[in-house]
Amino acid sequence: MDSCSSIPLFSMQTPPHPDKFRLLAVTQVYENYNWDDPEGAPYWKAKGGNDFLVAELTLEQAQRGRAYLENAVECARPYIEANGPMYREHLIGWELLAPGELTEFERQQLEWDGQVAYHPTSVAELQRRARVEQGAATVYLPQITAESRPMAQEESA
Repeated sequence: MDSCSSIPLFSMQTPPHPDKFRLLAVTQVYENYNWDDPEGAPYWKAKGGNDFLVAELTLEQAQRGRAYLENAVECARPYIEANGPMYREHLIGWELLAPGELTEFERQQLEWDGQVAYHPTSVAELQRRARVEQGAATVYLPQITAESRPMAQEESA
């Protein structure tokens, strides 16, 4: 079985579920300030980063261990990273947020604007966009079930 097939992906940019842990992938964005000079060397400048919702997890799923969580983030990598002549975005880490916990960006919105209007983009939404760009009419997203075994057990079997 594909090691990514048991990762629970969600299809929209939604507020955090009050009873679920959120697994986030964290990126660093770079812009090339010398992209238009074919003779010159690239000049990459860090320009912040993004949080992407990889999965919303139950307590049982969140406790499956570091290898399970890291595998979920690695499965999301192809949909998150970008590498072009003008723009790069690379995965630099991940974090697991407790139920109801906000990302730094969500906390800033609440503090500055009094409301949270923007939540992390879900990896499932990135998958949907990629499939639409490739002409796929139907999107099938894998879901975790109660019967799913932890990755560590699957790998050691």
